[in-house]
Amino acid sequence: MKKGLIISTILISLSSESCAQLDYRSFIPAGYDTLYEGVARGDINQDGLEDFVIALYHNMELRSYEELGDDTIPSRLLYILFGGKEGYNLNLTSSQALLCKHCGGIFGDPFAGLEIKNRVLTIYHYGGSNWRWAYTHKFRYQENDWKLIGKTV
Repeated sequence: MKKGLIISTILISLSSESCAQLDYRSFIPAGYDTLYEGVARGDINQDGLEDFVIALYHNMELRSYEELGDDTIPSRLLYILFGGKEGYNLNLTSSQALLCKHCGGIFGDPFAGLEIKNRVLTIYHYGGSNWRWAYTHKFRYQENDWKLIGKTV
């Protein structure tokens, strides 16, 4: 009985990731929400269909840093969804592409937005205090893989 339940749970989780969904919001995991300026859309893979990139934060970020500390807050997630004839499919998930809420120094949350332009995904971060810093990372989907094509620090 227990073995059947485990196998059913695995199949449900696999099918929910691999099947096309009609709305990009249906990919957002429980406990997560989109960051401000955290949704970009455009045709990344040149198939004539709209794709989405979404930047997600865990709702635990809404609690105070002193209460939780960085170690207990789940990582921010970047999801890349390719459009298909029957909906969207998850192409990539990254828990390392986005800086944490407290990584911006005294300036605060360093996430400054996403952009898709000319098939290039750009991720912007900005922070600091007296000395300001900015990171811009540019990625292109080519040869069925994601390539870092530019980095500005």
